[in-house]
Amino acid sequence: MPDRCEPSDASPHVLKLMLDTNVVDVLMTDSALLGLLRQATTSGAVELLVTHVQIDEVMSMGPNKRAKMESLVQLLADLPARRVPTYGFVFDLSRFDNATFASEEHAAAFQEMTGGNTRHNEDALIVLTAAWYYADVVSENVRDVPKMAALIGLRSYTTSELRLLLASAGHS
Repeated sequence: MPDRCEPSDASPHVLKLMLDTNVVDVLMTDSALLGLLRQATTSGAVELLVTHVQIDEVMSMGPNKRAKMESLVQLLADLPARRVPTYGFVFDLSRFDNATFASEEHAAAFQEMTGGNTRHNEDALIVLTAAWYYADVVSENVRDVPKMAALIGLRSYTTSELRLLLASAGHS
């Protein structure tokens, strides 16, 4: 596993989660899961992390999806999430003022995750950033994200698994 940032001041019992952009879509239509997540974050049991990548993905929706984009942006703004810089920089994707340059080991893990396919850059950057901040990742991309997470020993959850996790922790 590549080196990591200094642990946060959060309790070791706090579950840190990095949400993939597709999870925000689910939260728009699943008020029960959104309520569980809000309750867990408000109680301090969960800390949500977000990067510019998720925000940029939402903002890049075409003009024919403006209403959905505005709803997603509002949902992201309303979630009690801590905005963190990405751990890694990808040309034509990352923002200099919102990214931290990664180690060579981390860059190699990124290359292995993407296989050189730029369509996977966002997911790989989200997964590696989650690992850097000692967070697990939540994604509906069941094909790629779990494989990426497994490469570096990171847990990944779908929204269904997240619901069970939050409910079993008493946030139902």
